[in-house]
Amino acid sequence: MGQLAEIRAIERGTFALIKDYFQERRTEITVADIDTATFICVTAVEALTHEFVIRQPDATSRERDRFVDEVTKLIVGYLLPHRVFVARV
Repeated sequence: MGQLAEIRAIERGTFALIKDYFQERRTEITVADIDTATFICVTAVEALTHEFVIRQPDATSRERDRFVDEVTKLIVGYLLPHRVFVARV
């Protein structure tokens, strides 16, 4: 299996795990289409993480924690707009 095929297999596995997780919490999630929600969440987290690592390779632990908290707020706000996420400080 080539590298691209391996990457695609990992991506499929990630999408399947996240979709299953969302399906288990279907009654909590306000987004109507779980496939779309999965795509948006996985793609957003992947892109944001990639950019953070590339642009801030020397980020401190505090900066990384703040990044994780902000991405978490983004995803939780999308999936569960009625919930409030409290950041770790």
